[in-house]
Amino acid sequence: MTAIIALSTAPDVDSARHIAAALLEKRLAACVQIVPAIESLYRWDNAVQRDTEYQLVIKTTAAASERAREALSQLHPYDVPQWLTIDSVSGSEAYLHWLHSEVADTK
Repeated sequence: MTAIIALSTAPDVDSARHIAAALLEKRLAACVQIVPAIESLYRWDNAVQRDTEYQLVIKTTAAASERAREALSQLHPYDVPQWLTIDSVSGSEAYLHWLHSEVADTK
């Protein structure tokens, strides 16, 4: 068994919690960690931007990853929400078993 880790950011803790709760309720993730108050520097609208954001570390499966991305896109306040995946993450058998048991891998 393998896992997918997806990374996204949110502009505030309420948005981050809303997205995390929805992904968990829809069983598109087994766990979402919210890392508070990261500083992000990025280019947007031809200028360098600097914001405080909240990092979401989303633990899901390959089968649910695309549906999780679609759900996040619908819930997210950004025009272009971050969705970067780290594919085929290996881990302890017990943890991966738990993760797969919590994510609905079928539509």
